[in-house]
Amino acid sequence: MSGSIDFILEREHPQWDAIRSGVAHPGTTLVSCEAAQWQAAIGSGNADWLVLADRRAAVTAADFLGVEQHLAAAKTPLWLQPLTMSSAAKRFVGEQCAAAVSLCWNNPALDSLVCVRRAGLAALPAMTDGHSDAIWDWLIRAGGRPGVLSQPASSDGAANGELSQDQLRSLVSRPALPEQHWLIAHIQRAKPSQFVPEKKSEADSVAVKAGLLLWHDAADASHQLSQSIEGLGQHQAGDYWHAITHRREPDYSNAKYWFRHLGEHPVFAELRPYAEQALQNVADGDTWNTRLSGTRGWDPFAFIDLCAACEGREDSPLGLAARRIQTTEMQLLIVSAWRDASGHSLTL
Repeated sequence: MSGSIDFILEREHPQWDAIRSGVAHPGTTLVSCEAAQWQAAIGSGNADWLVLADRRAAVTAADFLGVEQHLAAAKTPLWLQPLTMSSAAKRFVGEQCAAAVSLCWNNPALDSLVCVRRAGLAALPAMTDGHSDAIWDWLIRAGGRPGVLSQPASSDGAANGELSQDQLRSLVSRPALPEQHWLIAHIQRAKPSQFVPEKKSEADSVAVKAGLLLWHDAADASHQLSQSIEGLGQHQAGDYWHAITHRREPDYSNAKYWFRHLGEHPVFAELRPYAEQALQNVADGDTWNTRLSGTRGWDPFAFIDLCAACEGREDSPLGLAARRIQTTEMQLLIVSAWRDASGHSLTL
């Protein structure tokens, strides 16, 4: 590629020494970021591109080297490059929704490199130094602006793709993990209009925020939002999130109440083939596939029964299949809610 790169990595990263030796070649410089002083580190070089990663990112020297080919074709001031461990499924929402939603859905702090065109820095907001999430808070504030950020497309565009077990959402709610706290706080502070700036539906923009919170296990905060838009929105996405919240408590009878309140939803038809795939080669998979099909293509009440049958054994083959279905369901629903909120009418 033409130009040069400054790789900026926190000095506390456990792979610092290996990365330092691995990226040493003409046109690149590895800059140490000390104590989250990102602004100083950014100002210390003069390369065409800056590539940033903090100590939590599961980054390797191969990730740094592999980013060069992508930057050669980048058209925006920011480029978000998934690490090698990122799955196609984690990029699905990024392909379907605006960056403001995608960034808050995928938690870029865990598996992305932030690439910044130095010439575009002046047009981006200032970075706030001094705390461990400075780079990611800055990325979300900058990347939420239209036309500022882009990222590679996934290889298959699928909502399930290749998901590792730790990427699957649990059937029963659990406390949010420490690495989710900064992002949950950001989502809670943000107005729904920050996720859908040119919204066509206020209720659906609230549903987008409710979905982001539930995805990151902030169930109580999500519940409050979904309750506030009961019965509202083009396809009542808030009621769907409400039903999932109760299904994961678990309060199965309450979940069924909210699915009755919801009625039909476009996600049902989209979810069916993913469920068939997830239940392939699983004991009792054929039986559950028949039940889930129902009379209209998808039976959400049968899926509640499947989740109940897997309670306490989420890591069994059937439990993992149910978690795959639920993870796909939530990804399809956030895309549907965003399209309802923004007026986009593309198929899922």
